[in-house]
Amino acid sequence: MKNQKTIVKNLIMVLLSNTLILLSSIVVGLIIPKILGVTNYGYYKIFTLYAGYTSLLHFGFLDGILLKHGDEDFNELNKKLFRLNSHFFFVMQICISFIFILISILIKNRSISFILISLGIYTLFSNLTTYFQFISQATMRFNELSFRKVIQATLTVMVVLALLFIKHIIPNADINYKIYIILSNLILFILFIWYSNTYHVFIFGKRKAFLPNIKVIFDYFKKGFFMTISYQVSVLIFNVDNQYISLFFSTRTYGLYAFAYSLIQMVLTVLNAVSTVLFPYIKRLSRKNAVALHSRIVTSLLIFVFASLIIYYPMNIFISFYLPNYFDSMKFVQILFPGVGVTSCLTLITSNYFMVFGKSRIYTEIGVEILLLSTLLNGGAYYLFKTPFAIAAMSLVVLLIWYFITERYLGKNYSVKWVRNYFYLLLMLISFLLSVQIKSIFVSLFVYVLIYLCLTFAFFKKEIQKSVCGIIKNLDK
Repeated sequence: MKNQKTIVKNLIMVLLSNTLILLSSIVVGLIIPKILGVTNYGYYKIFTLYAGYTSLLHFGFLDGILLKHGDEDFNELNKKLFRLNSHFFFVMQICISFIFILISILIKNRSISFILISLGIYTLFSNLTTYFQFISQATMRFNELSFRKVIQATLTVMVVLALLFIKHIIPNADINYKIYIILSNLILFILFIWYSNTYHVFIFGKRKAFLPNIKVIFDYFKKGFFMTISYQVSVLIFNVDNQYISLFFSTRTYGLYAFAYSLIQMVLTVLNAVSTVLFPYIKRLSRKNAVALHSRIVTSLLIFVFASLIIYYPMNIFISFYLPNYFDSMKFVQILFPGVGVTSCLTLITSNYFMVFGKSRIYTEIGVEILLLSTLLNGGAYYLFKTPFAIAAMSLVVLLIWYFITERYLGKNYSVKWVRNYFYLLLMLISFLLSVQIKSIFVSLFVYVLIYLCLTFAFFKKEIQKSVCGIIKNLDK
């Protein structure tokens, strides 16, 4: 009971911070496209597309730290060992950043050269910041982790509002993607300095020697390599459609498609809180209790996710009058938005369970197979239809196949109950896709809400009744 209260408390805390981050994401996601324009926004999203791959460049070291120390308290960490970890990782990331800069010198295209330099700087400070964040996550210091994320979001909003103000008083001011990327990297640098001060005890002072402890360092890579690869394979799968559209369609089309993704990412921002809290909590549970918890978590997540899809309707109205140049993005949102249910289950719950059960390698192998399948199916969609909409639809099909295979594996090998949740997910996904085809937005909203309530109550009647009774009982106390 105490552990359940702890996870609820931590989850609420991280959810609140992620809600604030969501608000900042809304501000940034709606103002930056307006400031930059479609083409400049397209270049910026190309930078963010490849920035998503830079976490691969710690080669499993950070995930190894999370896996090895995920069930330890802060005071139990070996300070001398972590000073060695810090110094080793700092040097490693500086070398990688320098390689990016050297390559950029050889590139004649100025835009690509700038993006490469920016990626080198981003990789350095992003991975170093993640190093400290993983220490916070592993030791369940969620107050600290949440506060830093809120500050990062606040600084980002301040930068965006400053650029908007400059654009307002100087209409002809050339505010392009390069300026915003530079400022974004500056925020990461500030966050890194702050974290370095907080965790100075793990940086400065007497540390263990490198050569006698090289096996310990290697063990981090060994433990975390498949977890990192599986995460990166996941990123590749989620971005196959983006890659096809960025390569075979105009920058403007990609800008519209990327904008649709940024709207969807706003919903996922809040949901990411589940993953942050879940891993260290499940790692402390017995396997029996972890298995029993799986179905309840997925059920709760799906109910919340498909309720959150209602935000599509006010979003549609808002974009139509505030960002009319991006309104065509809503056609992509209609296809991609229900995929939030699949994506959230995969990234927030399923992947965590594979890690806790020590099956990161299996999850990676499944991911590689899905990546190949996604590349073939998306390529086939492009070859047959030559439209970004066909690619978007195919990416949704791939997500459903991926989730089916991973959940079936957990069900077969660990007796995880998944079938009911999967069918609910499938029916709700189809319901949304059909509802948004209704021309009247208000009729469409009514139909979707009605279907949502009927299906949710039909599938999870007992769970809903139990939750309501629990709430009433707590209120009586």
